[in-house]
Amino acid sequence: MKRLYLFLLLFVFSSVTLQAQINLKKPLKECNALLARQLVEQQADASKSVEETDKRINILLRVADFLWIADEETARKYFGEAFQIANERFREKGVEKTESKGLTVYQPDYRFNVISAVARRDAEWAKKLSGEVLKEFDEDKEKDKRGANDKDNEIRDLISIAAQTAKDNPNLALTLARRTMRYPLLDRWYFSLYQMAGNNQPLADQIYGELLTNYADAEVFRLLYLSAYPFGNGRIFGVEKHSMGMSVSANFSPNQNLQRQFLLTLLRRVMKLTSESTTKSSSQIPETAIAVMALNDLELIVAQQFPDLMQTFSQAKIHASSITAGDALEAAKKRDESGKKFNKSFDEHLADLEKADGEGKLDEFSIFLLVSAAKTDEHFKKAESWIDKMTDEIAREGTFNYFYFQRSKLATKEKRFDEARKYALKVPKIEHRAVLYFDIAEAKMKEPMTKLESLETLLEVYQTANKSPDTVEKAQVLLGLAFMFEKVDHLNALTSLADAIKTANNLENPNLFTSSVTQIIKGKNFTHFSSYSVPGFEVTETFYEMSKKDFLTTLTHATNFSDKYLRTLAVLATVKDCEKND
Repeated sequence: MKRLYLFLLLFVFSSVTLQAQINLKKPLKECNALLARQLVEQQADASKSVEETDKRINILLRVADFLWIADEETARKYFGEAFQIANERFREKGVEKTESKGLTVYQPDYRFNVISAVARRDAEWAKKLSGEVLKEFDEDKEKDKRGANDKDNEIRDLISIAAQTAKDNPNLALTLARRTMRYPLLDRWYFSLYQMAGNNQPLADQIYGELLTNYADAEVFRLLYLSAYPFGNGRIFGVEKHSMGMSVSANFSPNQNLQRQFLLTLLRRVMKLTSESTTKSSSQIPETAIAVMALNDLELIVAQQFPDLMQTFSQAKIHASSITAGDALEAAKKRDESGKKFNKSFDEHLADLEKADGEGKLDEFSIFLLVSAAKTDEHFKKAESWIDKMTDEIAREGTFNYFYFQRSKLATKEKRFDEARKYALKVPKIEHRAVLYFDIAEAKMKEPMTKLESLETLLEVYQTANKSPDTVEKAQVLLGLAFMFEKVDHLNALTSLADAIKTANNLENPNLFTSSVTQIIKGKNFTHFSSYSVPGFEVTETFYEMSKKDFLTTLTHATNFSDKYLRTLAVLATVKDCEKND
């Protein structure tokens, strides 16, 4: 670190001398292309001793992306090396996943990390690499031994890259999307079409039309993955609608032509069903029953918006009903009914709880549903006493944390800052409480009368964090503080950054690359996950932001990490924009 800092001083001094010699009109900026390239090359060389392949791949990708404009040949070498390492890792480890508190966490397939990075620079090369991965996927005789949720991972990842590239390279997005259409229709399209539409809706609409044509004979439960998009619905139609939901952008425009195309495709497919159709969805509901339930959901839409299709629709519904066994339809109705409880209002949940309590049938999940349905402070007041009636200690503690987390967020939204702070103090985990305090500080910054108070809020988090034992969560909170302080107080931002580094240096292999916090509420019969994005928790985001105002000091801090991987990525984030100053 001392040698690097000495190099920086010598470089700045020599830059000033050179300027005097050639009589430049403007001094050479501290953050300049020459310095940045030298530092990036140093990090690339240093990464050769990094043994963990995931870390080495990440370093190579960032170095390659930085060098692309100035030295494309070297950048290609690093991209190629990263892909080779990623390939070797996949052949050794296969699909990587871990189990944590009832949650299956999938690790990235680093081959697609490389393809995604390459796609931003060279579309043809990205196509070639994706073709190599698909060829290996096709030839893999072991993939059928994967779990049901794992066997199509490569196709899911390629769909995601198609969505990511829709804005900047629609031709590449279209090519990748079409390549995935050689494989079974996956639920990933339900999410990715909306993501793609956010970047380029005309392209998303075009791909949607091609998906309908390509998968016209797919199983009904698969076709329903495409049912939400043309209507702009947050949920698909049919019995599985309660298990698949998302928020749709207000800027999304439903397409009536695509709605009609979907309806005609579905109706034709339903008419091809027979009593011998035995295909079942993941919930083990026969597709004939799935078809009946979906048509029930669509009937009003067809009657109101497509009356010319009502005769065809009625024929399809009669046909599906006639070939569906009674027990299959009852199973579908039962599943649909059980899912409806997720969409009940707060008052409906409260009425259910009062009835169950009177009958001695109270359960933890119903109480949690009441809490999660609270939308006003009056709701929270009514729900509070029910938490104490949870007999499972783990479920009660998780629900308590969730309750006050959500109540604090609501108070902040309504600018009841004192109450927001009061509720945040009841949240036990430091990283969760920090999220709430950051929300409060951010809201105060926007109000002229409370802008200075935002500093007090952040200082309170800082004091709490410094009293805590050294953990990854503490380091993340301090990084987040540096990010937030930078908006109002640069010196405190630097202090928080230094403390974050000090904390990280006391930990073994700390992961500071997560930009969100997760809440897990686990009961006997349910598990609920919530994830919240937190600006600044991810180390490279904070260093990049702080380098904009104080490049040299931020760079010096970046070199203070004892962990080589953290040090490398912090340096790379700091010099990210220096190329623009050439």
